[in-house]
Amino acid sequence: MDNRVQGHLRTAVGLGMGLNCFWAKDGTCRHPRLAGEATEERCGACVEYRGPLRGFGDAVAAVTKATGIDAIVKATVGDDCGCAKRRETLNQKFPLK
Repeated sequence: MDNRVQGHLRTAVGLGMGLNCFWAKDGTCRHPRLAGEATEERCGACVEYRGPLRGFGDAVAAVTKATGIDAIVKATVGDDCGCAKRRETLNQKFPLK
């Protein structure tokens, strides 16, 4: 595995879990574009989630971000590429716990 990918995965694991996302504080999402109530459902489907790996979907997202694949997909397809839903589904079907 590439050192950049390993570093990104280590960072993702060390940040928190579920509502312990980097952006979630006191039950509120503080992301500049996504501000609002922080809930398990909302955070689970968020493309900007920054916390520990919850399942296989988070691992795939970390690898695609570290390799630049996510940027290529978003530039080609747009922001609504289905990545958040796919990430959530993979996390539910293949959780790390």
